[in-house]
Amino acid sequence: MMGQKASNTSSYINSKAQAVHLGEETLLNGNSSEETEETDELEGSLDEPTGAMLAEVEELEKDALGESLTPVDNVATPVVRHSVAYDHDHDYYSDDSVASYLREIGRVALLTYEQEIELAKRLAEGDERTREEARNHLMEANLRLVVSIARKYSNRAGGLTLLDLIQEGNIGLMRAIDKYDYKLGYKFSTYATWWIRQSVTRAIADQGRLIRLPAHLNEQLARVQRVRRDLVSRLNREPSLEELAKDLEMPLVRLERLLAASQEAVSLETPVGDEGEGTSLGDFIEDPNSMDPVAQAGVEAMKAAVQEALEKLTPREQQIIKLRYGLDEGGRPRTLEEVAREFGITRERIRQIEAKVLRKLRHPRIGKVLRAFLDDQS
Repeated sequence: MMGQKASNTSSYINSKAQAVHLGEETLLNGNSSEETEETDELEGSLDEPTGAMLAEVEELEKDALGESLTPVDNVATPVVRHSVAYDHDHDYYSDDSVASYLREIGRVALLTYEQEIELAKRLAEGDERTREEARNHLMEANLRLVVSIARKYSNRAGGLTLLDLIQEGNIGLMRAIDKYDYKLGYKFSTYATWWIRQSVTRAIADQGRLIRLPAHLNEQLARVQRVRRDLVSRLNREPSLEELAKDLEMPLVRLERLLAASQEAVSLETPVGDEGEGTSLGDFIEDPNSMDPVAQAGVEAMKAAVQEALEKLTPREQQIIKLRYGLDEGGRPRTLEEVAREFGITRERIRQIEAKVLRKLRHPRIGKVLRAFLDDQS
């Protein structure tokens, strides 16, 4: 009965899962596949955990968190494989700020279950000073738990750093302290694990991407990730999009759109090439509004040829032709009526002048300028 209940709880947790980065296999070097699959799930709900859920977390703690809950002695150089949002050549655990923080929290002894109960009683029944001291003690003794959980999600944190995840996890820890009821019979670390994970994964879903994805898309991406892992295991290779869509029972077009929506945004100011060159990614993107350089040169040459031909006309003829064919600054061809109104003459007179000008432009002495241009372009 208990096993069935735990199984139902697992299904509930998986149904609420949210995955951020498609294609990442592990979170930490040396993680087991079971731990990887568990940490692929990003829970979005902030509901109070049920007893069955806490029982499942308690089991996961034994395997996933056991090593992380031991005293921290050497914290300056743990090796962690980071996501694309990080600088891959940089060890964030060796940063002075992170290393100093880990050393500081490592000095606080972990609590036994009996000590947790005693502090919880003080928190619930003591005076204001006693409650504050108990709260601080519970907080400080479980900061390593926050680091352990935040570390598991650092590979999929998007734009959030490890310290960001730790801060979000600390918020979840404070929430757990406020809501913990020792009478339920669960260790505080078990209860806190739920809230820390919720806080970290919610922060990743809300803040980890430049463009936030709706919860239902994150849930679909989580399902895509699980099916992809299963196909990799069965096929011993990366599945094609067609194979993935078939297993998902999802139209290929929908899968392609889903994967496209999950792609991370990249700044056009991202440097390209060696440092100091001043070249950014945006420099290589074509401007759809700009004209091809060769075509632009042709247009400029044509304008020069037309202008040279127009100089053979009288000022009045030049103005009429420019207005009729949009050669003026406005660039809009005018009707006979509009040109006639501007010159204060009839439409017929404008038509006659236009016909006369066109005949003049066909004269060999004037037309040779345009013919020479056309010959060069052929």
